[in-house]
Amino acid sequence: MKKKLLFNFVFYLFSCSLLQAQVYTETFEGVTGPGKPTLFINNSQSFTATTATPGATLGGLFGVYIPLNTWTMPNPGGGSTNNGPGGFGVGTSCTSGNCTGVSDKFLDNGSSLGVSQVYSIKTTDSHTFSIKNIQLFFSSDHGNTNNAPTSVIINGKKAGVTVFTINKVSGFITGFAMNNGFNYINFATEGGVDHSNASIDEIEFKCAANVNYFAVDNFTWSPVSIVLPVQLEDFSGSLHNNIVSLNWHTGTEINTNRFELQWSKNALDWQTINSQLAKGNKGIGGNNYSYAHNDIADLNFYRLLMIDNNGKFTISKILNLSKKSRGEITFYPNPVTDKLVITLPNNEIAYARFINSNGQVIKTMQLNKAITTIDINDFKRGVYTIRIIQGALIKTEKIIKQ
Repeated sequence: MKKKLLFNFVFYLFSCSLLQAQVYTETFEGVTGPGKPTLFINNSQSFTATTATPGATLGGLFGVYIPLNTWTMPNPGGGSTNNGPGGFGVGTSCTSGNCTGVSDKFLDNGSSLGVSQVYSIKTTDSHTFSIKNIQLFFSSDHGNTNNAPTSVIINGKKAGVTVFTINKVSGFITGFAMNNGFNYINFATEGGVDHSNASIDEIEFKCAANVNYFAVDNFTWSPVSIVLPVQLEDFSGSLHNNIVSLNWHTGTEINTNRFELQWSKNALDWQTINSQLAKGNKGIGGNNYSYAHNDIADLNFYRLLMIDNNGKFTISKILNLSKKSRGEITFYPNPVTDKLVITLPNNEIAYARFINSNGQVIKTMQLNKAITTIDINDFKRGVYTIRIIQGALIKTEKIIKQ
């Protein structure tokens, strides 16, 4: 039996190493659709391009530039803008960062008039990847020339937590003789530290204030499959007398250092409320942990960070516990794998609508009882908006389909 377990473990490690060795490049040439798509799929993994507007400044739409498409730029003086013919991207044939020729499609910000915008590429389902290299274009005159920015800050993130930061302030190219004006960023060497194997689910770019046009091409990445430092068998919580009791149980702990229990009021901003050292760092599992949280809000979210001795970590599912059980529409779990449970405050008829990331309604249904279980196995992995209406009550939130 021990030999069989050892074989399975070695085979699993071997399989993971094969998966990590696979490297893919998204050139965006195969992306189609109306307007300026923000979603693209490479090697069955879906990514989305996002724009943040700190300080309420206005930024352009960060998405795939497709020649002859028409889109509306959300900035002052914008409006319906028709792309020109193409050929502005990096060539798709590259060796060691040197690309020959040009390409038609790439990500850009549509000539932003905002200041210090933040743009990112992230997986839609929180699956992790490592970034190998990428091509970036900077301009202070709306893309006519590639001016060297004063800086660009690149952050690799995982579940909203910054894993690494690169602050590039020099070495930018100008002119179009090399890579059609794009800057080659090698994450194995940029900044003097190798970040090419870091496990992230988002790569973020913050340009200096003198940049009003930003473009990305030839995004090269690798899927990440990590042998978990801990096998989490169960993570659950219950609410009684305004105290949330949280419990988790591990099956196996291999070089596990500690557990950090995090709490949030909105599932976006997290704070650590409890840290416990792992009990079985020598492969002995079957350990139980618990914590009682009494400083709770009306709506409470919990997750576990499971951190190994090397500093790598994995994140559990998110628990959602609410003090307001009456007069509210709720649903769980989120993220969801196959079954979504919707609870209504009464038995009046309600309606639920599911909208995908492209704004398309993909499912509408009538809810006839206080608790309804919905099978969403046929949904593709990604982020959806659920809108539930029961009389005057309306609930609209994002859900993640894993």
